[in-house]
Amino acid sequence: MPSSFKKRVKNISAIFLVFTLFIQINATAQTLGFLSDADQSTGLFSSTVRSLQIDEAGSVWVGTDNGLNILNSNTITQQKIVSTLINKSIWGFALYDSLAFVGTRYDGFYIINKNTGNTQKHFLPNIINQIRKVKVLNNRIFILSNEGIYELQKNSLIKISLTKNIKDDFATDLFYWKTQYYALSYNGFKVLKLGGDGFEEDCTKLFLPASQRTSLMCVQVKDDVIVIGGDGFYMVKKNNDAPKIFLLPKYEDDSYVVWDIAFVKDKIFLAIGDRGLNQKGFLHIVGTPFLKNQKNTIGYLTALAYDEKKNALYYGDLNNGMFLQQSISNTSAIYQSNTSKIIANEKYNFVYEGNIIKNLDPSIQNIKIFTEGKINAAKLFGDTLAIAFKKSISLYNAKNLVQLKTISASFEGITNIELLDNKLYLFYSYNIDMNYWDLIKNKIEHNDAIINSIPITENKYGKIIFLNKEKGFSVIEKDKSYNLNADDKTIAFISSFCVLGDNVYTLNKMTLKTFKIDFIDKKITSKKNIDLENIMEGFSPKWIYSNRGNLFLVSEKGIVEFEIKTGEPKRFQYVGNYPTIEKPLLINDCLWYSNNALLTKFPLNNFDNRVSLDSSKISLQYPKTVNENLPFSITVLYPDYQIQKYYLKCIQIKENGKLIYKRYTVNEQFNFSKGLPYGDYDVYVTIGNSTIKRDLNISLPLNRNPYFFGMIAFSILALSGLWLKSYLDKKMLNKKLMQNRLQVLKQNLNPHFVFNSMNLISSLILEKNYDKAIEVVADFSNLQRVYLETNNKEAITLHEELAFLNAYLKLQQTRFHYDNDFMYDIIVADEVDTNNILLPPLILQPLAENAIKYGVVGSSATLKKISIKIYGNNPTIILIQDNGKDVQHNYKGIGLGHKLVQERIALFNKGNKSKVSILFGMKLDVEGYGVELSVDK
Repeated sequence: MPSSFKKRVKNISAIFLVFTLFIQINATAQTLGFLSDADQSTGLFSSTVRSLQIDEAGSVWVGTDNGLNILNSNTITQQKIVSTLINKSIWGFALYDSLAFVGTRYDGFYIINKNTGNTQKHFLPNIINQIRKVKVLNNRIFILSNEGIYELQKNSLIKISLTKNIKDDFATDLFYWKTQYYALSYNGFKVLKLGGDGFEEDCTKLFLPASQRTSLMCVQVKDDVIVIGGDGFYMVKKNNDAPKIFLLPKYEDDSYVVWDIAFVKDKIFLAIGDRGLNQKGFLHIVGTPFLKNQKNTIGYLTALAYDEKKNALYYGDLNNGMFLQQSISNTSAIYQSNTSKIIANEKYNFVYEGNIIKNLDPSIQNIKIFTEGKINAAKLFGDTLAIAFKKSISLYNAKNLVQLKTISASFEGITNIELLDNKLYLFYSYNIDMNYWDLIKNKIEHNDAIINSIPITENKYGKIIFLNKEKGFSVIEKDKSYNLNADDKTIAFISSFCVLGDNVYTLNKMTLKTFKIDFIDKKITSKKNIDLENIMEGFSPKWIYSNRGNLFLVSEKGIVEFEIKTGEPKRFQYVGNYPTIEKPLLINDCLWYSNNALLTKFPLNNFDNRVSLDSSKISLQYPKTVNENLPFSITVLYPDYQIQKYYLKCIQIKENGKLIYKRYTVNEQFNFSKGLPYGDYDVYVTIGNSTIKRDLNISLPLNRNPYFFGMIAFSILALSGLWLKSYLDKKMLNKKLMQNRLQVLKQNLNPHFVFNSMNLISSLILEKNYDKAIEVVADFSNLQRVYLETNNKEAITLHEELAFLNAYLKLQQTRFHYDNDFMYDIIVADEVDTNNILLPPLILQPLAENAIKYGVVGSSATLKKISIKIYGNNPTIILIQDNGKDVQHNYKGIGLGHKLVQERIALFNKGNKSKVSILFGMKLDVEGYGVELSVDK
């Protein structure tokens, strides 16, 4: 075989191998590494996010399938808006001026005043339905639904026609480009321009090639750049340049769609979701290569919203809620796998895995595959890249990955490399040996430093200071190495450290310790211990860094700049809701966070929470009065979502001007798990440069509060007073009853009545009607006997009352026999047990007397009659009626009788279980007058 042909085959094979390995390194790409910032478990009405907006106050509006959430909606107005739209599927809305234009899928279109929360207009579903988006373009409001395009004009919806020649077509998005309005046609795959008759003019060729025949889903325009996203592709067009088409990849036969677009300074981000199970998707940066595998990506992304003030990107997921990506303009795509590692300095950044290393600069796309085998460790030193393999170490030019120098030996187990004075020190895991490569002599030498664990190193001030975990600190200098004797034996178990001058700062869980290094006496001495739990909450640091004389505590959630002199946090930068990450890299004043698909740089000299806020918008939520030593919390409220949730806040509690408590938080709440001692306090809360003051009262528990015992004494006195009052009231009641009985005596058997009775008896005797006279004497005697028997009782039975009433009526019937003869009857129904019904004594006699006086005397009735009917079980009704025809009852005359009877009934009801009520002037079927008593047992 000719040598030239062999060489060509060899070159082709190498190219194929590189291509295959490039696919492999990308094929292991995993999740974005973020957890949702808000979902249904943390307050969203639904984890299905459809739309996002950020208002001028920094509040985040989230449209979901179950309603609109305004994250940390602290005002009554915002809560009113949220409650108006609850349980409504919101796919699109826009905030413009003082109004919110909210489109729902099934409940119509709302215009809501953001300042008052009132609904100014609601267009019902029969007018507009299945709304997809609401767009504000050049001060015009458009509403896009599956039924058509509408424009809001003077509180009316005007429908704009779209592609009449395509059946069931509708617009998915609108944009304004060079003074013209355009619509994306879903079924027609076209870009249509608005003219006199609607969106009819086909302008697709200006933006898309003729071969692009797939659905168009979204569009965004900024300055001279327009981006269109669609089914399986996206397009980028700058000014008059020809459009550039980028095809989305397919993974396991799943195709993808661009659902939203966000401009972020010099970057463009796409929200992408699959068309199959609606489960997969990813956040993509325009112009970067796609991942080769999307099996475990973050999810189906639907919406994007960029907060320019905070350089943060919010993105919504169809299944997982809302995510927050900080420092977004400093984010780039790296597409590394779970097992790959990043190495970088101020000029170069690489990712390596196995025997492959790749330059992360997308403009370079430099990939190298090593035949030496798997990379054990790698480190950048200026323009030189050092790589350790199992049996060799090589130096490469970082710019082009050309090999500069190599040395062969056994280097298995190397985990770290450091350069000092032309010597490359090699650190092994769990190995008592440590070697170095003398670059001048080009040979491997042995170092006497004791290594017995995983070394953590810091190369500063012409020294390599490293920690042998479980052993302590050691130092390598130019011509010597030695261990540092420590007075604190816990130093060997720290998790992270940094060196600043001759001080070492160590971190072990929530304890920050400062040590002084004496390089001459070879010892390290403890200076200061700080329990971070007593200083701040909501933050658990994992790593510690020093940069430009400043100290930084770092976790997966954020970065705290720590004030060394005061021992307090100074600033905080929230970095995102990372679940777990590798230790961030400190490179060129930036901390680099990688999350498998994206690399984000957080400048340490460019984040500042000391902003000036409107203090009138800061409010505190806490109980105004708390018992001593009982737990409570104080929540800080502010309209801006990130300021409330993720800014550094300080609380100071003073008593009589003296500071007794100070604490920081990086979230929205201060927790007092042990409460506070008794007293009146002033509470000062500071966010940025704004401070508010509130009052707090801590009261004594009951068993220590002197007022409590005073209240007990007062209660005893009050109860005694109530008992005394009850006793006196009872005596007064009895007195009134007695007085009432005397009044009854005067009313029932007054001298006039007795005189008339005696006169009647005398007349009968003179008429020699001795039998009738004897009968009247007997009746009068019987009446007196019944009166004497019942006079001293508080209550008598209905049987006794009727006996007295019968005697009284019989006597009166005899008296008026000649002048006003009348009949009477007392009818008791069978169900009435007169022995078990109690009444005030002689209560019926005054009523019967009124019936005689006003219903019999002077009546023109032919047959005068008084009827007493008693019926019913509970209540029992006693009806006294007369047939006084043409007789007008003199209410003035019977008023005193009414009042007397009512008073006696009221007194009776206070002291008896039976309750009596009375009704005067009953309406009867015949002429006459009636009185009804009702008795409840």
